[in-house]
Amino acid sequence: MPTNISQATAKAPHAAEPIPWDSGRVANRVRSALDEYAELGDSTELLMSLDEIPQVSRGYTRAFELALTRIVEGNNAQRENALGAIRIMIDKKSLKFDVFADALLETLECLPDLAIDSPKAVDHVSMIIVPPGIINL
Repeated sequence: MPTNISQATAKAPHAAEPIPWDSGRVANRVRSALDEYAELGDSTELLMSLDEIPQVSRGYTRAFELALTRIVEGNNAQRENALGAIRIMIDKKSLKFDVFADALLETLECLPDLAIDSPKAVDHVSMIIVPPGIINL
């Protein structure tokens, strides 16, 4: 039995911290969540699936990055579904503005190189930042 309060608190069980997922597991979950959203259009399921990823593993960041890739490189259906997923993440405040801004800035910085392989890359990325895109300036 502890003789003082500090010994008792030192041995008290702590709430388990979530164990980070490895990058492969995060990538698989994000990909499947976005694919399922594209198939079913279920925004609640999209958010629940991404919420299962421990916050430290940055699931929403990875989802936004994959959605950006699909917007730039995907076909029209993939692009529309990726835009829809981003809208949901922003509307539900699941995607922090700084994450959105940083990933978008990185994409914008690479845009000249992306446009070499994908001539419509500029048009596709602009769908995110100008009406009728996600952010109305």
